[in-house]
Amino acid sequence: MRYITSIILGLMIGVFIANAQVPTPQNAVAQCETAIAERIKQVGDTYLAKLTKLKSQFQEAGDEEKGVATFKEWSRFLHEKTLSAEDIVEQPEELRQLQKQFISLFAQVPPTVAQEQIATLTDIQQQFIKDGKPDDGLAVQQVIEKIKQRYLAMTATKDSTDPKP
Repeated sequence: MRYITSIILGLMIGVFIANAQVPTPQNAVAQCETAIAERIKQVGDTYLAKLTKLKSQFQEAGDEEKGVATFKEWSRFLHEKTLSAEDIVEQPEELRQLQKQFISLFAQVPPTVAQEQIATLTDIQQQFIKDGKPDDGLAVQQVIEKIKQRYLAMTATKDSTDPKP
């Protein structure tokens, strides 16, 4: 299961990099939001494809109950375009595990994209400093802080409230 997750994330990152535009201080926050929305859509499309495959497996096995449950989740997600802990089913177990996997993938998107944007902006900031443009470097730093507050502060808060094993 981790192997599948790694492949999906790798593909999503590859697609993002291929389609990425270099953010500028003026558009970085908006571009970050757009990139997050695009990546979430890609994860959603992958989730729908996995649900379709799972439903087909149940149909081939002649398990109508599991097939119907999977179809209901496919329809629900297609309509609502969201997946949260409240949506997790008890049965079938295969569907439950798929939902858990994708809840995790959806949650990883904002901080991952934010980190990518921050890395690019840090390079831009360093270039401004090298070029003797400290005011521009400071402007970039302010944008970096906005992105951190918007997309990474939530992650840091969650991490600090999670009980340690």
